[in-house]
Amino acid sequence: MDGYWISNALRFGGSFGAQLALDIVVAGIALAAAVLIRHRRPWHGLTPWALCLVIGSLGVIAISTLTRRAGATSPGHLQLHPLGTLRQYLHDPADFLIYLGGNVAMFVPLGLFLYLAVRRGMLLCAALATLVSVGVEILQLPIYSRATDIDDVITNGFGGLVGAALGVVVLWAVNQDRVTVPDDERRTERIAAG
Repeated sequence: MDGYWISNALRFGGSFGAQLALDIVVAGIALAAAVLIRHRRPWHGLTPWALCLVIGSLGVIAISTLTRRAGATSPGHLQLHPLGTLRQYLHDPADFLIYLGGNVAMFVPLGLFLYLAVRRGMLLCAALATLVSVGVEILQLPIYSRATDIDDVITNGFGGLVGAALGVVVLWAVNQDRVTVPDDERRTERIAAG
């Protein structure tokens, strides 16, 4: 009887639903920590609340990529031909969009929060996200049912670049808002005084 429960718990632990639930918990904890320390001053030039979100993003990536898939019937494989996997998915547009969109979207938050943490170096942040992807692919080598694929590195790295570019836009928008608010306040003061 105990073996039955352990077996089912392990099967559930590798399921998409369990991974998603754990991802939500990790992201929630990171967000709560970021909110709690949002007013802390930069630490060695790094923004503490954004670092919390970087750590949360890394946790979500690890849960999503480094756990064994439930119900897998074959071991993973090693694919080192650039765009080989993407070409295989071209015959089915839905699978292609899921593969491409999922791999890109998973690394967008990491690129975004890295840029918000360091507040410079968009390409550096994209390169760091790509290095995280390389690490994930290396760690996937011994995991049954996981594939180590150069296309994952390419698409994840692109996601990191998109995220870092979003970080540039976010900081630009915040800085624009800070510049215009004092002008509006000054105009209001002039109108009230005049």
